[in-house]
Amino acid sequence: MNGEYNEADRARRQAADDLSDIHTLKSTEAFARYYLRRIAQKRDAVKTRFITAPPKDVDAAEREILRRLLESYEELLALPDRDAAIAAAFLDRNT
Repeated sequence: MNGEYNEADRARRQAADDLSDIHTLKSTEAFARYYLRRIAQKRDAVKTRFITAPPKDVDAAEREILRRLLESYEELLALPDRDAAIAAAFLDRNT
């Protein structure tokens, strides 16, 4: 049982640390001003190419690459909010 407590305690500490770190990042103006903006710009460029490129210019393999890149950029942009929600829900259930 002691091992289970230690594991649960570690998980709670990690969730609390994640929430604190995410809050710190999101409250850092430079993070939003540069990093999130640049990721959004990259996403928008891929999205534009994915939507507007004619089939003769983009074969099926490249379209799949663009689709996956678009998903990855979306995931990166959503990561802080999603992880904060997961950590908060975990702490609500386990404290």
